[in-house]
Amino acid sequence: MGKKKYNRGVTDQDLANGVKDEYGCIYSPDGKRLLKGCNVDTYAVKEGTEVICKNAFYQCNYLRSVIIPNSLTKIDVGTFLGCSSLQSIVIPESVTEIGDRAFYECESLKSIEIPESVTEIGDSAFYWCRSLQSIAIPDSVTKIVSYAFEWCSSLQNIEIPKSVTEIGDYAFSHCYHLRNIVIPDSVTKIGSYVFESCSSLQSIEIPDSVTEIGDSAFCECESLKSIEIPDSVTKISSYAFEWCSSLQNIEIPDSVTEICDYAFSHCYHLRKVVIPESVTKIGSCAFESCSSLQSIEIPKSVSSIGDSVFEGCESLQSIVVPESVTEIGNGAFERCTSLQSIVIPDSVTKIGWDVFWDCTSLQSIFIPQGKREYFERLLDKRYYKLLKEEKKE
Repeated sequence: MGKKKYNRGVTDQDLANGVKDEYGCIYSPDGKRLLKGCNVDTYAVKEGTEVICKNAFYQCNYLRSVIIPNSLTKIDVGTFLGCSSLQSIVIPESVTEIGDRAFYECESLKSIEIPESVTEIGDSAFYWCRSLQSIAIPDSVTKIVSYAFEWCSSLQNIEIPKSVTEIGDYAFSHCYHLRNIVIPDSVTKIGSYVFESCSSLQSIEIPDSVTEIGDSAFCECESLKSIEIPDSVTKISSYAFEWCSSLQNIEIPDSVTEICDYAFSHCYHLRKVVIPESVTKIGSCAFESCSSLQSIEIPKSVSSIGDSVFEGCESLQSIVVPESVTEIGNGAFERCTSLQSIVIPDSVTKIGWDVFWDCTSLQSIFIPQGKREYFERLLDKRYYKLLKEEKKE
């Protein structure tokens, strides 16, 4: 039989052969690895230690302070996971790597300085560090990985260095007190859910270097009033700005070809949107419940309007469907209670069900002259009386 793995990334045999110090911490015989930590108030890792092994101080709830020697090169996976009382730690210049979940749920940790020697910060490294207010990321780091600072709910400011090219999924998700952030022009990708539920985030500048903004990247950023999307972005991803309830205006650059599902859903204060001619598709529920949206111009480049695209846009009074559109999805204008008129061209070959459900102010559906019978085949009978033929100009 092989050796049984211990939950700290070492074997039972390693622990049996290890050297225990006066506090109960166990080291490898050569003193280079700290195999198992100890649950004391303050602990100084012995000089000559190069690696603190996986989960070494796992749930050492009494541990408040740790002193790390200059000999250490790596803080391994889950090293201080669940050390809920840990308040301070100084990482020396000798450390080059902070492993996955290294400080996971260290909820008393208020500040930490990462030295320039560190090139890699692992997944979820500072997840649920709820007391962490500030952190400086060194220029040596090239990627902020997934979940790195998720649920750091006290984090107010963070500076991303120019060395970073990618911000991974959920990196700053649920950082409720994060107010401002500057993304350097070295970043090319903002992952999915990166700033989800950063409810205090008021402004953010996205550089021209960014070509991709992931799904739900700014979802539930309730304080975000404006944002400028650079012309390097080609797609507004699904849920990208959903529930950004303070967002008032947005200009979509002419590099964008697709507005995906729920992209601006529930942006209650969004009043004006300019959609460029480059956009060919508007996804389902893209502007659902944008209750302050008064006007929107659908460009002639759009070929289909997805399901519930403008559902619940209660301030929208009129809309013109361009001749490029061939399909209008289910419930596309449902609950547009101020909508009085709409122009639909004969290029449309399919209109979904409940497309005008609860449009209580709708008086006129303008269609091309001589096309009444055609549109009666597309629409429910209850809308026949609203059909009004008009000559093409």
